[in-house]
Amino acid sequence: MPAQTAKTSDTLTGFPTWVKITPISLSFSRPPKFKEWEQSIPLFAGLRGALPFWIGDFVNLGEAAFKDQYSQALDLFGQYEYHTIANYASVTRRVNTADRVEGLSFSHHAVVAKCEPADQRRWLKRALYDPKEGRMLTVDELDDLVNPDQEHEGGEAEEGDPEERMGYDKLGEKILKLLVYMGNKAPSGIEVIMLKDAIGKVRAALGKEVEDIEKVKA
Repeated sequence: MPAQTAKTSDTLTGFPTWVKITPISLSFSRPPKFKEWEQSIPLFAGLRGALPFWIGDFVNLGEAAFKDQYSQALDLFGQYEYHTIANYASVTRRVNTADRVEGLSFSHHAVVAKCEPADQRRWLKRALYDPKEGRMLTVDELDDLVNPDQEHEGGEAEEGDPEERMGYDKLGEKILKLLVYMGNKAPSGIEVIMLKDAIGKVRAALGKEVEDIEKVKA
């Protein structure tokens, strides 16, 4: 079963002219015919999975075009945590558009992001259809193949839930994982911003704990 890459996809080419979109609604200029409505279903079904790729590519565009200026605008992402935006940007920067495989999730692509392009293509092709399993591989199954000596936390990650909030007890672990993930590559601007934000939270949390201990001793 051949892998279908992003460059050959025509699934998300644009919204129907009879659909009007706002941040909180869809409205319709006319009642669609059944065939029109039916043909639009893949578009809407694919939006959630496409969003991490879109945001990542969009952030990378800003960094390349506006250098230091772009970081000042990242707060406009509002509900998205810096680490979420950094993850989107990092994966989409490392996995070229032409090498991405439609039908696989963003998490699949994140697993292979640290690999060389040729290996990315090989792993993604196998993830889309593994001849041994006779089906698509889950994210954990792909992770086990790509990183056989690495223990994962169990359960497949959500596709970057905007409402995700890291607890202070996980921040150190997240920072360490990011540093390992970046390896010998120079961190991008968004990765530096995310690291500074996370380290600041750790310092604030540790500072509060020390303050609480001092109060108890007193």
